[in-house]
Amino acid sequence: TYELSGATHLNFGLDQANEKYQQRANYDVKRDTTGYFSGLTTKIDRWTLQANMRRDALTVVQTSGGVAANKDFAASTHLLGLGYQLTSDWRLTSSVSNGFRAPSASELFGGSGNANLVPETHQAQEIGLVYSVDKALVRLVYFRTRTQNAIDYDANNNWNFSNIGDVRNNGYELTARAEVFGNSVKSSLVIQDPWNVTDNYLPGRRAKQYGTLDVSRWMFGHEVGAKLIASGERGNFNMPQSDMLAGYSTWTFYVSRKIDANWTGRLKLENAFNRNYELAGGYNTPGRGI
Repeated sequence: TYELSGATHLNFGLDQANEKYQQRANYDVKRDTTGYFSGLTTKIDRWTLQANMRRDALTVVQTSGGVAANKDFAASTHLLGLGYQLTSDWRLTSSVSNGFRAPSASELFGGSGNANLVPETHQAQEIGLVYSVDKALVRLVYFRTRTQNAIDYDANNNWNFSNIGDVRNNGYELTARAEVFGNSVKSSLVIQDPWNVTDNYLPGRRAKQYGTLDVSRWMFGHEVGAKLIASGERGNFNMPQSDMLAGYSTWTFYVSRKIDANWTGRLKLENAFNRNYELAGGYNTPGRGI
Protein backbone atom coordinates (compact mmCIF):
# COMPACT_ATOMS: atom_id res chain seq x y z
CA THR A 1 0.00 0.00 0.00
CA TYR A 2 1.34 3.44 -0.97
CA GLU A 3 0.02 6.72 0.40
CA LEU A 4 -0.14 9.17 -2.49
CA SER A 5 -1.56 11.82 -0.15
CA GLY A 6 -3.34 11.97 3.18
CA ALA A 7 -6.68 11.18 1.48
CA THR A 8 -5.49 8.98 -1.42
CA HIS A 9 -4.10 5.45 -1.11
CA LEU A 10 -2.87 3.06 -3.80
CA ASN A 11 -2.68 -0.69 -3.20
CA PHE A 12 -1.20 -3.28 -5.53
CA GLY A 13 0.11 -6.80 -5.28
CA LEU A 14 0.49 -10.36 -6.45
CA ASP A 15 -1.31 -13.52 -5.28
CA GLN A 16 0.16 -16.87 -6.17
CA ALA A 17 -0.88 -20.37 -5.12
CA ASN A 18 0.41 -23.81 -6.11
CA GLU A 19 -1.76 -26.68 -4.93
CA LYS A 20 -1.75 -30.46 -5.26
CA TYR A 21 -4.72 -32.77 -4.68
CA GLN A 22 -4.76 -36.54 -4.25
CA GLN A 23 -8.16 -38.19 -3.97
CA ARG A 24 -7.43 -41.92 -3.78
CA ALA A 25 -8.03 -43.50 -7.18
CA ASN A 26 -10.32 -40.79 -8.59
CA TYR A 27 -7.91 -38.01 -9.46
CA ASP A 28 -4.51 -36.45 -8.84
CA VAL A 29 -4.55 -32.76 -9.73
CA LYS A 30 -2.23 -29.77 -9.70
CA ARG A 31 -3.76 -26.28 -9.63
CA ASP A 32 -1.64 -23.16 -10.13
CA THR A 33 -3.07 -19.66 -9.71
CA THR A 34 -1.53 -16.25 -10.34
CA GLY A 35 -3.36 -12.98 -9.71
CA TYR A 36 -2.30 -9.35 -10.12
CA PHE A 37 -4.33 -6.56 -8.54
CA SER A 38 -4.33 -2.81 -7.98
CA GLY A 39 -6.71 -0.32 -6.41
CA LEU A 40 -7.14 3.34 -5.61
CA THR A 41 -9.13 4.90 -2.77
CA THR A 42 -9.52 8.65 -2.41
CA LYS A 43 -11.66 11.17 -0.53
CA ILE A 44 -12.72 14.51 -1.99
CA ASP A 45 -14.78 16.69 0.34
CA ARG A 46 -17.93 14.59 1.09
CA TRP A 47 -17.18 12.03 -1.64
CA THR A 48 -15.23 8.77 -1.35
CA LEU A 49 -14.15 6.90 -4.50
CA GLN A 50 -12.81 3.37 -4.77
CA ALA A 51 -11.59 1.64 -7.96
CA ASN A 52 -10.08 -1.86 -8.09
CA MET A 53 -8.88 -4.09 -10.93
CA ARG A 54 -7.59 -7.66 -10.95
CA ARG A 55 -6.27 -10.22 -13.46
CA ASP A 56 -6.22 -13.95 -12.67
CA ALA A 57 -4.82 -16.90 -14.59
CA LEU A 58 -5.30 -20.55 -13.51
CA THR A 59 -4.00 -23.85 -14.82
CA VAL A 60 -5.48 -27.15 -13.64
CA VAL A 61 -3.68 -30.36 -14.62
CA GLN A 62 -4.99 -33.88 -14.02
CA THR A 63 -2.04 -36.26 -13.56
CA SER A 64 -3.68 -39.56 -12.58
CA GLY A 65 -4.00 -42.61 -14.83
CA GLY A 66 -0.81 -41.83 -16.73
CA VAL A 67 -2.66 -39.25 -18.89
CA ALA A 68 -2.39 -35.50 -18.35
CA ALA A 69 -5.42 -33.28 -18.99
CA ASN A 70 -4.90 -29.52 -18.88
CA LYS A 71 -7.46 -26.76 -18.36
CA ASP A 72 -6.52 -23.07 -18.52
CA PHE A 73 -8.70 -20.21 -17.25
CA ALA A 74 -8.18 -16.43 -17.18
CA ALA A 75 -10.31 -13.41 -16.34
CA SER A 76 -10.14 -9.69 -15.58
CA THR A 77 -12.41 -8.29 -12.86
CA HIS A 78 -13.13 -4.89 -11.34
CA LEU A 79 -15.01 -2.96 -8.67
CA LEU A 80 -16.09 0.70 -8.69
CA GLY A 81 -17.45 2.19 -5.48
CA LEU A 82 -18.79 5.63 -4.59
CA GLY A 83 -19.80 7.06 -1.22
CA TYR A 84 -21.33 10.37 -0.17
CA GLN A 85 -21.47 11.70 3.39
CA LEU A 86 -24.94 13.24 3.75
CA THR A 87 -24.43 14.37 7.36
CA SER A 88 -22.07 13.42 10.17
CA ASP A 89 -24.33 10.41 10.90
CA TRP A 90 -25.73 9.41 7.48
CA ARG A 91 -23.87 8.11 4.44
CA LEU A 92 -24.87 6.84 0.97
CA THR A 93 -22.87 4.07 -0.71
CA SER A 94 -22.99 2.32 -4.09
CA SER A 95 -20.88 -0.09 -6.11
CA VAL A 96 -20.74 -2.06 -9.34
CA SER A 97 -18.48 -5.08 -9.67
CA ASN A 98 -17.87 -8.30 -11.52
CA GLY A 99 -16.10 -11.55 -10.71
CA PHE A 100 -15.53 -15.11 -11.77
CA ARG A 101 -15.06 -18.55 -10.24
CA ALA A 102 -13.09 -21.21 -12.03
CA PRO A 103 -14.24 -24.83 -11.54
CA SER A 104 -12.62 -26.58 -8.58
CA ALA A 105 -10.39 -29.64 -8.97
CA SER A 106 -13.24 -31.88 -7.81
CA GLU A 107 -15.76 -30.29 -10.19
CA LEU A 108 -13.43 -30.86 -13.13
CA PHE A 109 -11.91 -34.26 -12.43
CA GLY A 110 -13.65 -35.77 -9.38
CA GLY A 111 -16.06 -38.68 -9.36
CA SER A 112 -18.91 -36.42 -10.61
CA GLY A 113 -16.55 -34.11 -12.46
CA ASN A 114 -16.93 -32.61 -15.91
CA ALA A 115 -13.77 -31.56 -17.77
CA ASN A 116 -15.87 -29.40 -20.12
CA LEU A 117 -16.93 -26.92 -17.43
CA VAL A 118 -16.36 -23.21 -18.02
CA PRO A 119 -15.99 -20.62 -15.21
CA GLU A 120 -18.91 -18.90 -13.57
CA THR A 121 -19.08 -15.14 -14.21
CA HIS A 122 -20.75 -12.69 -11.84
CA GLN A 123 -22.07 -9.13 -12.03
CA ALA A 124 -23.32 -7.17 -9.02
CA GLN A 125 -24.76 -3.75 -8.26
CA GLU A 126 -25.70 -2.38 -4.87
CA ILE A 127 -26.81 0.83 -3.22
CA GLY A 128 -26.80 1.37 0.53
CA LEU A 129 -27.61 3.74 3.36
CA VAL A 130 -25.48 3.78 6.53
CA TYR A 131 -26.28 5.34 9.90
CA SER A 132 -23.30 5.60 12.25
CA VAL A 133 -23.03 7.17 15.70
CA ASP A 134 -20.86 6.50 18.72
CA LYS A 135 -22.46 3.22 19.86
CA ALA A 136 -24.57 2.18 16.86
CA LEU A 137 -24.08 1.28 13.21
CA VAL A 138 -26.97 0.35 10.90
CA ARG A 139 -26.54 -0.47 7.20
CA LEU A 140 -29.29 -1.21 4.66
CA VAL A 141 -28.28 -2.38 1.17
CA TYR A 142 -30.31 -3.19 -1.92
CA PHE A 143 -28.41 -5.59 -4.20
CA ARG A 144 -28.79 -7.17 -7.64
CA THR A 145 -26.59 -10.02 -8.82
CA ARG A 146 -26.36 -12.18 -11.94
CA THR A 147 -24.39 -15.40 -12.36
CA GLN A 148 -23.87 -16.85 -15.82
CA ASN A 149 -22.71 -20.43 -16.40
CA ALA A 150 -23.44 -21.27 -12.76
CA ILE A 151 -21.81 -24.56 -11.69
CA ASP A 152 -23.75 -27.18 -9.73
CA TYR A 153 -24.95 -30.78 -9.77
CA ASP A 154 -27.23 -31.37 -12.76
CA ALA A 155 -30.15 -33.80 -12.45
CA ASN A 156 -30.36 -33.91 -16.25
CA ASN A 157 -26.72 -35.00 -16.57
CA ASN A 158 -26.58 -38.01 -14.23
CA TRP A 159 -25.97 -35.71 -11.24
CA ASN A 160 -22.60 -34.68 -12.61
CA PHE A 161 -21.37 -31.10 -12.32
CA SER A 162 -22.58 -28.87 -15.16
CA ASN A 163 -22.96 -25.25 -16.10
CA ILE A 164 -26.65 -25.05 -15.19
CA GLY A 165 -27.38 -21.62 -16.69
CA ASP A 166 -28.22 -18.05 -15.75
CA VAL A 167 -29.05 -17.35 -12.07
CA ARG A 168 -30.25 -13.94 -10.89
CA ASN A 169 -30.93 -12.56 -7.45
CA ASN A 170 -32.04 -9.30 -5.88
CA GLY A 171 -32.92 -8.32 -2.36
CA TYR A 172 -32.11 -6.40 0.79
CA GLU A 173 -29.49 -6.90 3.48
CA LEU A 174 -29.83 -5.20 6.86
CA THR A 175 -26.99 -5.29 9.39
CA ALA A 176 -26.87 -3.55 12.74
CA ARG A 177 -24.79 -3.40 15.87
CA ALA A 178 -25.51 -1.26 18.91
CA GLU A 179 -25.28 -0.90 22.67
CA VAL A 180 -28.83 -1.19 24.08
CA PHE A 181 -29.36 -0.86 27.86
CA GLY A 182 -25.89 -2.26 28.50
CA ASN A 183 -26.32 -5.11 26.01
CA SER A 184 -24.17 -5.56 22.89
CA VAL A 185 -26.56 -6.36 20.03
CA LYS A 186 -25.39 -7.58 16.59
CA SER A 187 -27.87 -8.65 13.92
CA SER A 188 -28.24 -9.31 10.21
CA LEU A 189 -31.20 -10.06 7.95
CA VAL A 190 -31.32 -10.93 4.24
CA ILE A 191 -34.54 -10.95 2.22
CA GLN A 192 -33.87 -12.02 -1.37
CA ASP A 193 -35.40 -13.55 -4.49
CA PRO A 194 -32.95 -15.97 -6.17
CA TRP A 195 -34.11 -17.51 -9.45
CA ASN A 196 -32.71 -19.76 -12.19
CA VAL A 197 -33.72 -17.79 -15.28
CA THR A 198 -32.66 -20.48 -17.74
CA ASP A 199 -35.05 -23.18 -16.47
CA ASN A 200 -37.44 -21.17 -14.23
CA TYR A 201 -36.99 -22.55 -10.71
CA LEU A 202 -35.74 -21.61 -7.25
CA PRO A 203 -32.02 -22.53 -7.05
CA GLY A 204 -31.25 -25.31 -4.61
CA ARG A 205 -30.28 -24.51 -1.03
CA ARG A 206 -30.94 -20.78 -1.41
CA ALA A 207 -33.30 -19.45 1.26
CA LYS A 208 -35.38 -16.38 0.54
CA GLN A 209 -34.93 -15.18 4.14
CA TYR A 210 -32.17 -15.81 6.67
CA GLY A 211 -30.50 -13.94 9.48
CA THR A 212 -28.72 -13.89 12.84
CA LEU A 213 -29.16 -12.16 16.20
CA ASP A 214 -26.37 -12.04 18.80
CA VAL A 215 -26.97 -10.40 22.22
CA SER A 216 -24.38 -10.30 25.02
CA ARG A 217 -23.52 -8.31 28.14
CA TRP A 218 -20.84 -8.18 30.83
CA MET A 219 -21.81 -9.69 34.21
CA PHE A 220 -19.40 -10.12 37.14
CA GLY A 221 -16.36 -10.01 34.86
CA HIS A 222 -17.84 -12.44 32.31
CA GLU A 223 -19.32 -11.84 28.87
CA VAL A 224 -22.60 -13.80 28.72
CA GLY A 225 -24.51 -14.08 25.46
CA ALA A 226 -26.91 -15.88 23.13
CA LYS A 227 -26.88 -16.20 19.34
CA LEU A 228 -29.83 -17.13 17.10
CA ILE A 229 -29.34 -18.39 13.53
CA ALA A 230 -32.50 -18.74 11.41
CA SER A 231 -33.28 -19.61 7.80
CA GLY A 232 -36.39 -20.04 5.68
CA GLU A 233 -37.15 -23.09 3.53
CA ARG A 234 -34.94 -23.97 0.57
CA GLY A 235 -35.11 -26.31 -2.40
CA ASN A 236 -32.89 -29.37 -1.97
CA PHE A 237 -31.69 -29.65 -5.58
CA ASN A 238 -31.05 -27.43 -8.57
CA MET A 239 -34.07 -28.64 -10.52
CA PRO A 240 -37.76 -27.69 -10.98
CA GLN A 241 -40.19 -29.19 -8.43
CA SER A 242 -37.32 -29.95 -6.05
CA ASP A 243 -38.10 -31.34 -2.61
CA MET A 244 -38.11 -28.49 -0.10
CA LEU A 245 -35.92 -28.39 3.00
CA ALA A 246 -37.79 -26.95 6.00
CA GLY A 247 -36.75 -23.70 7.59
CA TYR A 248 -34.87 -23.92 10.87
CA SER A 249 -33.48 -21.96 13.80
CA THR A 250 -30.77 -22.81 16.32
CA TRP A 251 -29.62 -21.14 19.54
CA THR A 252 -26.09 -20.95 20.91
CA PHE A 253 -25.35 -19.77 24.47
CA TYR A 254 -21.85 -18.74 25.52
CA VAL A 255 -19.85 -17.25 28.36
CA SER A 256 -16.27 -15.99 28.27
CA ARG A 257 -13.78 -14.48 30.70
CA LYS A 258 -10.57 -12.61 30.02
CA ILE A 259 -7.80 -14.38 31.97
CA ASP A 260 -5.01 -11.89 31.26
CA ALA A 261 -3.73 -9.70 28.43
CA ASN A 262 -3.12 -12.73 26.19
CA TRP A 263 -5.67 -15.37 27.19
CA THR A 264 -9.47 -15.64 27.14
CA GLY A 265 -11.50 -18.66 28.24
CA ARG A 266 -14.80 -19.40 26.45
CA LEU A 267 -17.55 -21.97 26.95
CA LYS A 268 -20.26 -22.48 24.28
CA LEU A 269 -23.42 -24.59 24.18
CA GLU A 270 -24.26 -24.98 20.48
CA ASN A 271 -27.67 -25.98 19.09
CA ALA A 272 -28.82 -25.70 22.69
CA PHE A 273 -32.33 -27.09 22.06
CA ASN A 274 -31.03 -30.00 19.97
CA ARG A 275 -32.98 -29.02 16.86
CA ASN A 276 -33.08 -31.45 13.92
CA TYR A 277 -32.56 -29.69 10.59
CA GLU A 278 -30.97 -30.26 7.18
CA LEU A 279 -28.63 -28.18 5.04
CA ALA A 280 -28.68 -30.94 2.40
CA GLY A 281 -31.42 -33.56 2.22
CA GLY A 282 -30.47 -36.86 3.89
CA TYR A 283 -27.32 -35.53 5.58
CA ASN A 284 -27.14 -35.07 9.35
CA THR A 285 -26.21 -31.83 11.05
CA PRO A 286 -24.72 -31.59 14.56
CA GLY A 287 -27.04 -31.86 17.52
CA ARG A 288 -26.46 -30.25 20.89
CA GLY A 289 -22.75 -29.79 21.61
CA ILE A 290 -20.57 -28.13 24.22
